This record gives sequence, C-alpha cells and structure tokens, in this order.
Amino acid sequence: MYNSQSLFENEFKLSMKEATVLLASSSYLLGNGQDFRENPKKVLSKARFTEEQIESAQSLLEKVSQIEGKASQQQTELIEAFWNTFEKRVSKSKW
Repeated sequence: MYNSQSLFENEFKLSMKEATVLLASSSYLLGNGQDFRENPKKVLSKARFTEEQIESAQSLLEKVSQIEGKASQQQTELIEAFWNTFEKRVSKSKW
C-alpha cells in the first residue's frame, strides 16, 4: 500500500526529497479543496491537459483517495467532478 509521498515518488519518478516538496506544494495549492468542490470547471478552465494527462491525473486521484482505505463519498464526488470536467475531451473508445 502506498502513502502519498511514495505515490508521488513512483508516479512522477522523483526522489524522496522531491516527492516531499511536490506533495507539500500540492497540498498548499489545493488547500481544503473547497474551491474545486464548488466549481471544478472554473478551477480547471485554464488547464491544458492532454488526454493522457487527464487519465493519469484521474488515476492518481483515485489512488490517493484510497490510501487510508475506501474513498469517502466526498473524495468520490471530487474525482467525479474532475472527470466530468474533462469527459468530453477523453476518447471513450480507449476504454
């Protein structure tokens, strides 16, 4: 089972120190997630993700949400909001 830091190390091919810095920065930028929960399209409107990055980000969100066990309803809703923001851009034929 992963913890957040080892997940960042593996997913982004980072050293422990680099993963720690990225995790801390990510946590700071996201804050408590209220802005994203309230309006994910606004938060992600300037994002220019490729389809591969969208799928990778969703996978990472799912892994992080399950670090302490099954994802909570709030975590699941957050992941769904992320996915719904980008679903039209991701080819359904890949799945």
